Amino acid sequence: MTAKEAQALFWRYADSVTALYENDADIPELEPDLLKLLQLVKGHVEHTVLFKQLFIEIGTSTTHCSWVLLYCMRDLRWVEVKDAINDWFQAQGGRYSVPRLMNYVSDVNWVYHDSPWDSADFFLYHWEREHPGEPWPCV
Repeated sequence: MTAKEAQALFWRYADSVTALYENDADIPELEPDLLKLLQLVKGHVEHTVLFKQLFIEIGTSTTHCSWVLLYCMRDLRWVEVKDAINDWFQAQGGRYSVPRLMNYVSDVNWVYHDSPWDSADFFLYHWEREHPGEPWPCV
């Protein structure tokens, strides 16, 4: 897969998730395309630098649903993405910025913690990783 093809597929999945979210889909309904995006990224390590740039673009704009970044970074935990978002947050006023932005950056930082993720219950993939053997609450 070429970098151009990988980028196009990345945006296709990110756009699909965002469209679903904007049309009031339940959060668990986002997972099929979120998982496809994560599998794309993990399956094409030759494009890791490109994917990091794309996640930074998503994380520092309001063009896509935040679940795209949160879902993938819970697994990938690329420090460069987290650092870029935190730097962007500081440039927006940091702790003096709007509460919505503060909550978003808090959510981003939270997915990098080793402790259980509060939102894992929305997603079967993350639930099974963080709560092995326990029944998924969104069944």
